[in-house]
Amino acid sequence: PDDLGAGQDRETYEKQFGEFEGKAPPVIQRIIDTRAMPTNDEELGTLYNFIALQFVRTPSARRLVAGPREQEARIIIDLLENDRSLYESEMRRSGGDLNEFPFERIQGTTGMYEPRLTTEGFIEGAMAMMDAMLHYLHQRTWTVLVSERPGESFVVSDHPVVLEWSDPRGKRFAPGHAHIDTELTFPLSACVALIGGYTPFDMDSRNMPAYVSGVNSRTIDRARVFIAACEDRFILQNSGETITSAQFIAELEADAQRSR
Repeated sequence: PDDLGAGQDRETYEKQFGEFEGKAPPVIQRIIDTRAMPTNDEELGTLYNFIALQFVRTPSARRLVAGPREQEARIIIDLLENDRSLYESEMRRSGGDLNEFPFERIQGTTGMYEPRLTTEGFIEGAMAMMDAMLHYLHQRTWTVLVSERPGESFVVSDHPVVLEWSDPRGKRFAPGHAHIDTELTFPLSACVALIGGYTPFDMDSRNMPAYVSGVNSRTIDRARVFIAACEDRFILQNSGETITSAQFIAELEADAQRSR
């Protein structure tokens, strides 16, 4: 993630979650090869853990985990800095030395420190988030989308697993994993992607361009660092219409010109 503290190993989270990720490649490859979901519980469990891992390892998930905890720490610090009796009571309870760290010394550090969630704290929060997700992932009905026509491949990004309303029109808040009218999308390769919902996905092969462009739009919308495609040309949606990557890039360039 891009918001690690100074001196922290950039591969910290990859190393911590490596055991989850190591079991997934054979399962993912079988889905790509067979164009079908696993049928045994062990492989399904591996797949669901991998999907949950991809969701929680992103910078946005780190902020979601860290935000409430860091805000709680700020509130506690503010209370301690502004209430002598509370500070001294907590110091005695925790075995602190009031002679070395009197209330006046703490007041002198006001504004000097900003709480940051530790790596261990993030891992704990991420695991809790994964557990919550796993409770719902197996309840979804999963469909394997396959697109092999040139110019209609799936793209990937730094935020590959996307939770979205099945129909976002009229929705004023972000979806949650327990919301019935939601879909989870996850591109596995340039030709294969998964879509999971609480109701069966009524797939019509004639509508595959619409499915591909819809999944790509969600993947691109959540991207923060990169978008990757196996072709120079791919499709996505804009205001309900399917457009090409060339049109998308032209619109971005036009927006950049207008903002100058």
